[in-house]
Amino acid sequence: MTYMQENLKQMYNYIENNQQEYTGCITDIYQVMKDSIPQPFFEMFYEHFESYLHVTIQTSKQQEAYLRILDFWNHFEIKIPFFYRILFFLSKTNTQQLKQGWHDVNLYKNQLLEQEDVSDKMKQLCLQNYQLQQKWWYRILSYPQRKMKIRLRNSGYYDILLPAMCDLSQDYAYYYQRLIDLNQRVCQELNLYYDAKFRLRKNKVEALFFHQTICKCQWKSKNNTCIWIINTTH
Repeated sequence: MTYMQENLKQMYNYIENNQQEYTGCITDIYQVMKDSIPQPFFEMFYEHFESYLHVTIQTSKQQEAYLRILDFWNHFEIKIPFFYRILFFLSKTNTQQLKQGWHDVNLYKNQLLEQEDVSDKMKQLCLQNYQLQQKWWYRILSYPQRKMKIRLRNSGYYDILLPAMCDLSQDYAYYYQRLIDLNQRVCQELNLYYDAKFRLRKNKVEALFFHQTICKCQWKSKNNTCIWIINTTH
């Protein structure tokens, strides 16, 4: 019997015996993720989701979400872009540092969301990112990241896994909705959108206004920090 079959059996025993709570969620999902996701991506994904998996399953909605999450990771298959395969090779000798890097990224995003001026900061970062995308060298450097997002989308990551995480954990649902709201607000105010290949675009109708906004915001930049506008990747 596989690990997934075993923990599903355990889960069904809880349900059949009318027990109202199940606390093995994080252990079960951890094991299935570890079995299905190659390094260094296991550390990346688990570092992001781990704090939201400390939940007690008490409702049928949570039970269904838990089963959807297990099923998604158990069937998760993705072709890793070449650049990330190189990262995978390098991580074998520096796993701890890589894990710390994923942790720092998640910590930064959560701290950013708590700041009162998060919208203004994201606008500035978004404008910087849009400017960089006009440069040929940046389009080459950002291609592996965009390719990875496309493959995640095709795997059902955005349509299956993230909604299930929201149903399982109220904390994750709150975090995710804040990201969505921020993303939509910034994109609307700057007249931007992501195309099907995760390239940041602007509507042509306000091209002149947008160019003036970029020029106005350039002098405010204090560093060369460039990130994608927070999106639904996590």
